[in-house]
Amino acid sequence: MIRRRGAKARLAAPFAKLFGRLFAMLSARPFSGRLFRRRGGSGWGLWQRGFALALTLAVAGTGLQRFDQWVAQTVLPVTLAETSTEVLDRDGALLRVYPVGDGIWRMAPQLAQVDPDFIAMLIAYEDK
Repeated sequence: MIRRRGAKARLAAPFAKLFGRLFAMLSARPFSGRLFRRRGGSGWGLWQRGFALALTLAVAGTGLQRFDQWVAQTVLPVTLAETSTEVLDRDGALLRVYPVGDGIWRMAPQLAQVDPDFIAMLIAYEDK
């Protein structure tokens, strides 16, 4: 075992103890430290393992809940473009188009107005 001296040793010692205990909780071999050790016995008792499991589940549940809150607060961009308002006469001829909020005219095309070759190419590309 490598022993450290000086300021690094003072800083590393608490972390080494903490990670040693956490490793011992997860491994089959019990930790040989004094914390949570029963008198006259060896290793962790059933209640210590249950407490560690409950604490781990509580931390994981809290993390999952915070992640769900973060996802719910995320503002997603609009996937469909807003189309302009079109004014048509009684025969369906276009009289006027009003621009959308950013000042651009976006008119919604009908399927019959789009070139069939473009639609076939688009479907072939999407089916790859």
